[in-house]
Amino acid sequence: MTTAQESGTYLYAVASGIRAPEVFGNLTGVRGGKVYMVPADGDLTTIAESADGVRGLLTRYHEDIENRLKRLEGKRQMNVQLSYGGEGTIYEYLVARDPALLQLRDQVRDAGDAATREQKIDLGQRFEAALNALRDQYTQELEDLIRDGCAEVKRNPPRNEKEIARFACLLDQEQEKRWDDVLRAAGAKLPDVFAITPTGPFAPYDFVDLHLQL
Repeated sequence: MTTAQESGTYLYAVASGIRAPEVFGNLTGVRGGKVYMVPADGDLTTIAESADGVRGLLTRYHEDIENRLKRLEGKRQMNVQLSYGGEGTIYEYLVARDPALLQLRDQVRDAGDAATREQKIDLGQRFEAALNALRDQYTQELEDLIRDGCAEVKRNPPRNEKEIARFACLLDQEQEKRWDDVLRAAGAKLPDVFAITPTGPFAPYDFVDLHLQL
């Protein structure tokens, strides 16, 4: 939407599931210091039940929102995923790294139907602990390798068993130009069984950390 901004700073709220002309009036532009609400399709989180409620929220938190927008100005988000890409499963890789885990796995496997429930639970817990330790190790290593190449970095949880680490990285324009080099240098210092997959750029959604009291 094209707006006619005459002066001042303006904040926009996105409204959903309402009849915009009746509730919000003129949507053609921003004039006279008013805040107009732009309708959008799809369901969004409800922050107020009326136009006055939305305006009041934006007025109350104007400074806080403005400061966060300034922090993100000129920056975009790049996501980084570190995954296991070696032969076999991640569990086979963990067993190969840990002789004690290998021995326990073989004991349970060789016992077959005679393996007790407690033995199987113990093996599962040992696998989980080993996977978490691997993730902790290489999450920290990769973060150390890429931290200086971005303005901010945020950890996100892995989404499947092969994922070791996920990061959201906030970059300015100059950092974005060098980002591929940063990731290549980081990948060269990690074991070959791991693969770095970058995605983006995106709007910096992971770095919008507003906490509003409704």
